[in-house]
Amino acid sequence: MTKVDNSDLLDNTMKNIFDWSDDSNTVRENLWNYFLELSGKDPVRAEDKMGQLLNQENDKIKKFIEENLKK
Repeated sequence: MTKVDNSDLLDNTMKNIFDWSDDSNTVRENLWNYFLELSGKDPVRAEDKMGQLLNQENDKIKKFIEENLKK
């Protein structure tokens, strides 16, 4: 499996990536909080779920965020 380098996306703030967001937290932080909540505060399960997403291309990660984190 090829490793995808998406650190430019993940380490940027939400408001810099998405015009609909005014959140100054990083994309990575917001994804972590989402998956941690989704997994019932179990960090091992959250890490597994988040890891699966982070192996995707940036466009797929952005689409996931648009569908699941956009408020």
